[in-house]
Amino acid sequence: MKKSMLLILCLAVTASGAFALDKALEKAVGGGVLFNYARTIGVDEEPGYKNKEILSRQGMGGFAFFGLARFFEFDLGFIYKNPIGLEYRYIEGGHTDSMELDLDNAGIGSVPALQLGFYFKYPFSLSDKLFLFPTLGLDYELTLAGKADKWWDDFWIRSGAGLDIFLYERTFLLIHAIYGFGIVVARDYSFFNSKDFNSKYSHGLLIKAGIGFTL
Repeated sequence: MKKSMLLILCLAVTASGAFALDKALEKAVGGGVLFNYARTIGVDEEPGYKNKEILSRQGMGGFAFFGLARFFEFDLGFIYKNPIGLEYRYIEGGHTDSMELDLDNAGIGSVPALQLGFYFKYPFSLSDKLFLFPTLGLDYELTLAGKADKWWDDFWIRSGAGLDIFLYERTFLLIHAIYGFGIVVARDYSFFNSKDFNSKYSHGLLIKAGIGFTL
C-alpha cells in the first residue's frame, strides 16, 4: 500500500514538472507598466579632492515584451524621465561638504525616453502556476529630447528576479525587480558631457508589472 502511494505521488510530481516545463518552453507576449528610480553621478577626481554632482530621477511608463521559449525576452518600453533632485558634493581630506542645486538653473526638465532591452531568464518552477526566475540583461535608454534639454542616453546592465503567476492556462501576471549599472552615453551639449567630469555613471532600480499570454 505504501509503495503504491509513493508511486502515485512520484507520478503526480513528474506530471506537474512536465506541465511546468511545457509552460517554460512556450513563447509569450504581453505588456504592462514600469517604474524606475536612478541616480546619475558625474565625478571630477584629482589628487587630494573629489567633486561629485548627483542627479536623482524617477520615471514611469509602459512596456511590451516578446519571450522566446521563456528563457529569452525582448523588451520595448516608453518611460517619462523626471528629475527630482540635484546635489553637489566636495570631498577633501576625508571631509565632505554638500549642497542642493536648483534643477531649473541646471536646465534639466522632464523628458520622454525609449527603452530597448534583451534579457536572459532561467525559470524555476515552484508549481505548475508559479515560476521564479533570476534574470540578467541589457537595456539601452534613448532620450527623446533635444540637446537644449541637456539629457543623455544610458546603456544599462541589469540583473534581478521575477515572478510569473499563471491565472489561466495561457494567461499570467508578471513582476520583475531588477537593479542596474548604467554607462552614460553623453550627447554634445548634455549635462553630463562636461569636461569637469572625469567619469560618469548611473545606477538604479527598475520594477515592471504586467500581464502576458503564452502562444
